[in-house]
Amino acid sequence: MLFALIVSLAMVSTINAIVCTPDMCATVRCAAVTAENCDGAIVKNGGFCGCCDSCIKALNPGDRAPTNAIQSYFNLTDI
Repeated sequence: MLFALIVSLAMVSTINAIVCTPDMCATVRCAAVTAENCDGAIVKNGGFCGCCDSCIKALNPGDRAPTNAIQSYFNLTDI
């Protein structure tokens, strides 16, 4: 059982390393993130693989997170 866990963790770290290759950002087109179109905080290199800036909006206590693609796909409405 421990061996299976170690192998699984090694596979996950290897897969994550493959996703963000050193030249990944050369082919990524980033959307412009500005104070005018961001209703939150702009995080430099906060997007996928650190290629693009991202807009992060913190939720207030009691707010629900927006529905994402995974919830829609699996029809998970009460999460």
